[in-house]
Amino acid sequence: MTEPLSSPASRYRLQDLLGQGGAGQVRAAWDTWLDRPVAIKTVPRQSGMDGWREARLTARLRHPAFVAVHEAWDDGEQVHIVMEQVHGPTLKQWLLDHGHAPVTEACDWMRQLAEALAEAHAQGLLHGDLKPSNLMLEEPATDGLTPSDASRTSVRTRLRVLDLGIARRIDPLATQSQAAPGPYAGTLAYMAPEQLRGEAPTPASDLYSLGLILLQCLLGHLGEDGPPSLAQAWRRLQGDWPDWALRDAQDRARAQQWPAGLHPLLSALLAADPARRPAGMEAVAQTLAQVMSQPPAGTLPTATAVAPSGPTPTRRRLWVAALGGLLVLAAGGTFWWVRGPGAAPTAAQQLADLQQAEAWINEFDDADALNRAVAALERLTEQAPQSAPAAALRSLALSLRHWQRTGEDPAGDLRQAGLWADKALALDNQLARAHLAKALLLNQQKRGEEALAQFDQARLLDPQDVLVVAWYATQLNSMGRFDQAQALLEPALAAHPLASPLLDEWGTLKFRRGDYVGAEAAYRQSLAARPTDSVAAFSLSGMLMMQQRLDDAQSVLQQALRVRPHYKLYQNLGSVLALRERWPEAAEATRQALARWPRSYPDADAHANLAEALMHLPGQDAEARAAWSRALDSARKQTTAYPDNPNWVMRRGIYAARAGRATEALDASMRAVNLAPKDPEVLYYAALTQALVGTPVEGQRLLRAALSNGFPVEMAAQEPALTPWLATAQAGAR
Repeated sequence: MTEPLSSPASRYRLQDLLGQGGAGQVRAAWDTWLDRPVAIKTVPRQSGMDGWREARLTARLRHPAFVAVHEAWDDGEQVHIVMEQVHGPTLKQWLLDHGHAPVTEACDWMRQLAEALAEAHAQGLLHGDLKPSNLMLEEPATDGLTPSDASRTSVRTRLRVLDLGIARRIDPLATQSQAAPGPYAGTLAYMAPEQLRGEAPTPASDLYSLGLILLQCLLGHLGEDGPPSLAQAWRRLQGDWPDWALRDAQDRARAQQWPAGLHPLLSALLAADPARRPAGMEAVAQTLAQVMSQPPAGTLPTATAVAPSGPTPTRRRLWVAALGGLLVLAAGGTFWWVRGPGAAPTAAQQLADLQQAEAWINEFDDADALNRAVAALERLTEQAPQSAPAAALRSLALSLRHWQRTGEDPAGDLRQAGLWADKALALDNQLARAHLAKALLLNQQKRGEEALAQFDQARLLDPQDVLVVAWYATQLNSMGRFDQAQALLEPALAAHPLASPLLDEWGTLKFRRGDYVGAEAAYRQSLAARPTDSVAAFSLSGMLMMQQRLDDAQSVLQQALRVRPHYKLYQNLGSVLALRERWPEAAEATRQALARWPRSYPDADAHANLAEALMHLPGQDAEARAAWSRALDSARKQTTAYPDNPNWVMRRGIYAARAGRATEALDASMRAVNLAPKDPEVLYYAALTQALVGTPVEGQRLLRAALSNGFPVEMAAQEPALTPWLATAQAGAR
């Protein structure tokens, strides 16, 4: 029994339900005017998807793989899209029924898909959610053929592409807030590594997803038994094909029978680095057509068999964390600058230039990378003065260089950051990154509430931008607004579970709430997803030291230093070795830190650590005193610049005590306590300062207060100057 649709769609009579999901349902129908079967997709407005947008995008595409759209209408609550009715199983169902496909069929299906996507990419569209359930194998037409004739006739199955609801425009100017289609980020099992890490998809992401579907057609799985999991995604994140794909001898034997050209094609499609994937879908379609006629390879595939399709980076792109979160791929290479100084970049060149600059920005704890970003964006903003994304990135780079103190003129960097943030907003106040640039500038200027307002505006414009969410959470954490930070991070991590900046901030939130187990899990997940995450390694090692887990802390630091020799990691390594009383090694690790220290960044703690190690080495007294003096000089500069910062005032007190300046030490330590009377670290170091200058009564009182407020007894026990007071202070703290 059929059911008529209300006017103005009375020409269609609804029939069976063909499919249903969170974005609506698809039903078979009969077009009574033209006497033909159709399918009608109904998209409720409250689903979060734009039905009109899907209809328009699908109607633009002419390749036969795309389902034709006949018409669409809106009844006020739902958008109805009338499409051709396609018969056949989805690729997902076919694979469930058959396990895996013959090589020729799998290659032919993916060739058709690549040709269709080549047209979509050429029109400025990418799919963003390719998966077997979005592909249908249309039953070949055999009308008029006898069964025996049909069996002898070579009629290839047509592959059809379904569901362009998540499809988005390719955005040549990287204005993500305008390009994002909505809250749907894709499907975990078929996401490219950059999508897993929180980036918006690009045409290279569709290439990776096509490679995964091809692999599943050939093997019947994606590298492990069971449903898709985060563990499976992590393996893809860490390495190229075939490291995570061939799970047993049967898989390896099957792979040996594949045509020779299939192995390098899979290696290219499934490269973790988007720059090493094929140049485009047309090239993939051509390669698949060639592969179908090739003999078996006879050898196992290797991940090194394929050369990159574009310029070769000078080092592999890896993920690098920022403090609270800048995110994207880190790339080396100087191939970027090939145009003349006055040449105007095309839209595609602007996109490449912006991506390279953003990659350098996100290596901001590498001084050279950050300086390259600033120089690159100076040139880009000259060539494209009306580019709001370029202006916003220039402001971000300058703010971060000011924060790191790696430039020649930190104060000048901050002034310029303000000018470029304002220019970005003037050019496009609907660009999320422009508001992010303004928020980071205000953060550097210690204008927290104003920064929060800009972060909120940036998130309103682009709720999927991981950079915005991570930096927003950083600001909230720094202001002690932990409930707000948690409410912000939880949904972001659900959408982007492998985004290191989000994991880093989640770890910070857990740590500040005293949940060391949760913090450790977050930092370790971040390092698993991005081994170069110096922020996670630094934070995790420091937390492990607080718990006296010195072997674990040292292991984290040694592994991180093998990936990137960073001054903060060497600093913590020196601290671990000092706690183990390995003084010569502690001194050497600290010297390595100082050798890499940014020119204008405060180095008081590093000189203090060096002095502490030298005090325990014979014949190093003079050098130790000189190191204490350098630490004190650095702390003085910071207390002059930030007179109400209790941590710097506290440091000035302890370093003055070590340098033999008793009056200055006592004055600074008590001022720090007045600024932060409940801070356990401030109280502890004030007690140590009193012990060093010989005022035991006040020192014991401060030590009791430090222990009462949560300073670890184990760490206090490491300090010989406080040992005589510890038992009494501990009893008084109970």
